[in-house]
Amino acid sequence: MGEAQIPIAHSLLVSSKCADVRSVRVVKSHPQALGQCSKIIAELGAQTAPTSSTAEAAREVSVDNLSDTAAIASSFAAEVYGLVVARTKIQDHSGNATRFHILGSETPGVTGNDRTAVIFELPNRRGTLASVLIPIGSLGANLSSIHSIPLGNPGVYAFYAEFDLHQDSAEGRKILACMRTLCNRVRVLGSYPQEKQ
Repeated sequence: MGEAQIPIAHSLLVSSKCADVRSVRVVKSHPQALGQCSKIIAELGAQTAPTSSTAEAAREVSVDNLSDTAAIASSFAAEVYGLVVARTKIQDHSGNATRFHILGSETPGVTGNDRTAVIFELPNRRGTLASVLIPIGSLGANLSSIHSIPLGNPGVYAFYAEFDLHQDSAEGRKILACMRTLCNRVRVLGSYPQEKQ
């Protein structure tokens, strides 16, 4: 397992019917891309329409072929779907990047600059999440990420989390042992050296 930060450049894509980008009233894209390009959306005074992916947004704009609808996607998507690139590099921040996990069959060894990814399920009782998070901090680990994952029944969640220690370090083993006593289930996805910024 590993990670890679890939620079992401968004473009504003329109159909050939769109004579002027200022006529755009609806912008379609994945919610993440919409959030990363909020300045252009505000500048246009456009409404947003979330889609399942940036590529899906480009596909929908190409099929609908409307003069007032645009997609936020890559310039490559414009080529694929026959759209016009109205503007490039429209993301709010020039250093915009997306973090990808690299999966493999072996766990890299301890480097001292590691991160461990886990998924865990808790009993649905008050305070159970805090009972898991406190040992992570008390053992000196930084909790760098946590996201809830709905499991289908109201109020029942799993959590995806990352902490900045290797699973095979002394502290990492203690954290995982503690989690296993408190959680219904713990799945260690792996440990990997953090990419240097």
